[in-house]
Amino acid sequence: MYPLIHITETIFFPSYLVIISFLYCLCTYWIYVRSRKLGLGYQTAMDISIAIMIGGLVGSRLLHVIFEYPQYYIENPAEIFKVWEGGFVFYGGLLGGFLAAFWIVRRKKENPFAWMDAFAPLLAIGYGIGRLGCLLAGCCYGMECDLPWAIQYPDSIGSPPAGVLRHPVPIYDLIASVFIFGILFGIEKFRIRLPSIFKQPGALFFVWMILFGIQRIVMEDLRDDYRGPALLGLTISTVISIFLITLGIFLIWKRNTRRTIGRACF
Repeated sequence: MYPLIHITETIFFPSYLVIISFLYCLCTYWIYVRSRKLGLGYQTAMDISIAIMIGGLVGSRLLHVIFEYPQYYIENPAEIFKVWEGGFVFYGGLLGGFLAAFWIVRRKKENPFAWMDAFAPLLAIGYGIGRLGCLLAGCCYGMECDLPWAIQYPDSIGSPPAGVLRHPVPIYDLIASVFIFGILFGIEKFRIRLPSIFKQPGALFFVWMILFGIQRIVMEDLRDDYRGPALLGLTISTVISIFLITLGIFLIWKRNTRRTIGRACF
């Protein structure tokens, strides 16, 4: 729980932004290596990485502004640009990054499903590591509990209230992300031995959509920070997660059905 990393008494950096910056550099190098290994263009990988950085930043900030604190930002529009003070929503970043990356891939006339599979493991583990930034910043905290591994936030954080044992939701997220990464790694490594449903380009990304959606629904139920206005009694993130799971299942079924019909016609 160290929201600021002090270099000196007057020079410091927000720990969340330090973690995210490190994570971006790590994932950029990783996708460079994966693109060469998978026979994809490494120059395209770099272009996509830059697009994701810009689209992800804009999307995550906008979703926070529009859905979580719209009235505050209407009254204080200049605050929208103070990104160093935090205020990002992962699903906004996912959508913004995806649209920006998709635009690059279509412009270069490459296979979007191949690139989606290339990025899927990075999304899984990257999300979990990113939550360590949330832990340091004191955001995305869990509900009260009395479990042996419960954590307390110090007074210096300011939010949540100090002295209360809570679920370490960011750590749960990291553990779940490692588990999902392991599943994706196994599918990619042993894909040739798996049923045809996992062999279609894009299947790895669709599996991530399903598993991550489940992970996020569980974590949403454990979180106690402000989640924005409810929709049908559910948080916006839970609604998006349900949609993500449904879409992932549909896309796996659709692409597998199309392949089966194509074989039958042939």
